[in-house]
Amino acid sequence: MERFVLGQDGRIREHIRGEGAAPAPRLATPLDALTPRAPSLAILTPCFFPPRAAAPEWSQCLWGGGERYLVDLSHLFKDLGYDVHLFQPSAEPYEIDVHGVAMHGLGVWGWGPFEFQHRVSQEFTALARRSGFSRLCYLNLDVATAAPKDALVLTHGVWWDQVAGPWRGQWNDWVKTIRKAHEAGRLLVSVDTNGINWARSVLGQDVADRMRYLPNYADEALYPAARAAVPPGQRRDDGRMRVLFPRRLVPSRGAGLMLDIAEQLLREQPGAALRFAGKGVPGYAQRISALAKRHPGRVSRSVLQMDGMEDEYLQADVAVIPTLQCEGTSLSCIEAMAAGGAIVTTHVGGLGNLVLDGWNGRLVEPTPEAGRRAIAELVADPERAAELGARARQTFEASFTMARWRGRWMGVLRELGWIGEDGAALAA
Repeated sequence: MERFVLGQDGRIREHIRGEGAAPAPRLATPLDALTPRAPSLAILTPCFFPPRAAAPEWSQCLWGGGERYLVDLSHLFKDLGYDVHLFQPSAEPYEIDVHGVAMHGLGVWGWGPFEFQHRVSQEFTALARRSGFSRLCYLNLDVATAAPKDALVLTHGVWWDQVAGPWRGQWNDWVKTIRKAHEAGRLLVSVDTNGINWARSVLGQDVADRMRYLPNYADEALYPAARAAVPPGQRRDDGRMRVLFPRRLVPSRGAGLMLDIAEQLLREQPGAALRFAGKGVPGYAQRISALAKRHPGRVSRSVLQMDGMEDEYLQADVAVIPTLQCEGTSLSCIEAMAAGGAIVTTHVGGLGNLVLDGWNGRLVEPTPEAGRRAIAELVADPERAAELGARARQTFEASFTMARWRGRWMGVLRELGWIGEDGAALAA
């Protein structure tokens, strides 16, 4: 099993990828051909439920930004007239409803070199062709290596900046694999400019020319302007400034960094309260529990799925997105912007596409000292927090609403020839 070893201080000391963490491809009982209604779309995602699950349940959903994105993208295509079917690696074939869209387990799972799922990509492509799907979409590069030339591929940000990556020491072979994924399909949609700039620098201008920047979003219907306009310091009646960490409790999302910040912040800022909203590495959850015991009434935690996160953001005075690696245009950051609270984030990945330091938030070095200092300044100065939060909301309204995201997608789909000028789906 994949696991993280924590030191006595709770920080990640070692990332162990056991043999079970990335098993070789396994073929169980392949999924039979389907009979979709034309025009139709098949979307392959690396994971939604755990791939080992033979009969998944909603409690097993690996819920995060990527999963929300898949649901919203599916609904966009449905609204355009496509019969949408979702697919993911699985131990056995299955079908389950995901917010009104059929999700199919492929009956094949496992990883190839450098944690790319080439066998999964091959099986999906063959099944989609046998079933007569009009269009094919691959939700991330790690499942796109067998994408045909008429397909659409997405990338949700550079993930190969992580310290524990299996490509360390095998750079040349790894670049061949990542190039194959980047060159698959007809167009590659990137949620940030970081990935496009990396491709231009390493893979060449011809690869970057096939990429389209289409940033992430938040649903404006969930973040009413009136609620977002309530300034930090006045969002609850407990008399404290709530600092929210709205991320999974995993190393890449900065859970350890936030916990390194927490103790000194709580000691120095008696008016601060910390809220963690997410699940993940048990060692981090244990540190949160210990922190709550040392600071009664000032540390809390929630674990939500798809619904309810908007209330966490709207009740927060300061949202912290302390990403260390593997980040695009973070949905968490955009949701915090939509809620109108002040934002403190690092300059990792695509976060620089969202936040201008000192204008609509704080963009800081990914260190405990830099993060703590920026948070403390906002906790101590609610007026400054309100000023940054108001500009964050303005940025969201101008650039990162779901309506604008859907409009950008319409432009890409017209370029592909997947919809007509009237916005209706076109069969291949």
